Amino acid sequence: MIAHQRFHLLKNHLARAFILVQDQNRLCEEISATTEKYITEVKEYKKKVNEYCSITKRLKAEVEKRTKEFEHLRKNSEAEMLRADVHCLVNDLAATRARAQEKKDKL
Repeated sequence: MIAHQRFHLLKNHLARAFILVQDQNRLCEEISATTEKYITEVKEYKKKVNEYCSITKRLKAEVEKRTKEFEHLRKNSEAEMLRADVHCLVNDLAATRARAQEKKDKL
């Protein structure tokens, strides 16, 4: 009788242990699937980050190029304004000389 009870106790313990092992296996499979999903997502994010870095580098190079072009145009514009100012001054000087010559001739 005692052996029979012990047998049923052992059988029940083994049944519970088997259920626990099955639960653990199911959890391990879920964890593995979730881990694979996360690994795939991380790889996709890494690709996107690399693409964005590449785009950012190209944009930075373009900004630097355009900045240099702008500086060149600004310098040319300033030089053009100076040339126009000098031209006006030369014309004013010529007009002043002409008036001075006229006054000199009148005297």
